[in-house]
Amino acid sequence: MVAIIKKELRNYFNHITGYIFLFFYTVLMAIFFIMTNVLQQNADYFHTLINAIIIFMLMIPMLTMRLFSEEFAQKTDQLLYTAPISTSSIVFGKFLSACIMLLIGVVITFIFPYLISSYGTLPISRIIGTYIGFYLMGCAFISIGILVSVSTHSQVVAAIGSFAMIFVFFVMGALINAIPATRDAGLIFAAIISAIIGYIFYSSTKNTWASGGVLAGLLSIFGIVYALMPSFYDGLAIRSLQWVSLVSRFRSFSNGILEVADVAYYITFSILFCFFAINIIEKRRWA
Repeated sequence: MVAIIKKELRNYFNHITGYIFLFFYTVLMAIFFIMTNVLQQNADYFHTLINAIIIFMLMIPMLTMRLFSEEFAQKTDQLLYTAPISTSSIVFGKFLSACIMLLIGVVITFIFPYLISSYGTLPISRIIGTYIGFYLMGCAFISIGILVSVSTHSQVVAAIGSFAMIFVFFVMGALINAIPATRDAGLIFAAIISAIIGYIFYSSTKNTWASGGVLAGLLSIFGIVYALMPSFYDGLAIRSLQWVSLVSRFRSFSNGILEVADVAYYITFSILFCFFAINIIEKRRWA
């Protein structure tokens, strides 16, 4: 894994990608800093980080679009599939290299709260907490970009796909407000989740009967729950989407509170999407 990390970091800095990322990331953060702190004479730097999370939609695709798509385009992916290294080491090595690049960009922006520290007492704990949540959210979005990059041979498609998926997570709050909290909506949501899980199981096993059994089993469980406790489905879709929302998890960090559950959620989310990427590569490796 260490060799993969070193290789990818060299690629970032041997090509212009790494420099472009750090330049635009710093410039965009500086713009948010000027608009939020300098022009408004506001010493609360954590507001800059809260507002700046939107730049992930632009910057994360730049980090992840080439990680696997470039391997496919240059026909070097076969070397990865036949290399004496596990698929998980390849995926997590590339994931960690992108996370290190993001960390470099984050560290550079430490200069902004330092610039305003002489004008008043900064809420250090709140800024640190916001920075931790900011970085963990960025890593979660990187895992999304990894999954998209694994799924296509085109860097352009990988960038657009990553942008689209990250955008969905950003607007999830608006989607939650648009979803009715009725029992019927909860039942429909449960059926959709069952279908998605059944499809994922089928894509992994290519076994129609087993996948159908999983789908039937999930639908049966949801049916039993409805018979025993129908109120469970009241607002189920809203509760579920709120739980998976990456942006809503950021709120506790922005208040300077490090919730173990939120930290664990971001880490688990990143690992889960990397696992999905590993699953896709494994299927190609043994094809």
